[in-house]
Amino acid sequence: SRILSQLLEQQALETAEMLANSIGESEAGADAPRISQNLERVREIYPDMLYAVVTLGDGTAVSSTSSEGIPSEIISHAGPACPPDCGTRIVQSGKDKIYEARVAVLGGAAGSIRVGFLDRSVSQRTNTFTLTVVWGLLLCITLGALLALLLTYILTNPMRQLVDSANRIREGEFETRAEIHS
Repeated sequence: SRILSQLLEQQALETAEMLANSIGESEAGADAPRISQNLERVREIYPDMLYAVVTLGDGTAVSSTSSEGIPSEIISHAGPACPPDCGTRIVQSGKDKIYEARVAVLGGAAGSIRVGFLDRSVSQRTNTFTLTVVWGLLLCITLGALLALLLTYILTNPMRQLVDSANRIREGEFETRAEIHS
């Protein structure tokens, strides 16, 4: 889960950088409709993304992926200004952890972007992987047990026939032959 956590941090950082580049490349960096359009496109690419918030240099939020506006818990965990304090961090939100990446747009002149992913997606991936491994192990154990029984029968059947023939000879059937095929 530690590796998945690192991957989630990396995904958040790459998503924020991609958004910052697309906003920085546009002719009107603070064009709210264009920013919203970029955010929706990113939302389609990353359905696990909890939020993406674009703020201007003065701290005014321009756009957010949240349909009800910017979530209050995200605003309360704003942290230090970006720039200079950009990068990734983990914010505790109730039982969940939010992996947040903050990136400056045009070196901070056009504002910044905050992108967050819940650790729930990491937990779901880990649980799915664990469940797959458990089912795979059960299948392997079952197949192994069946093969062991088959091999046991194949290997012990000639000995069983010899024991049967020896018992019949002991009981007086001296014409008994053991049919062994090897």
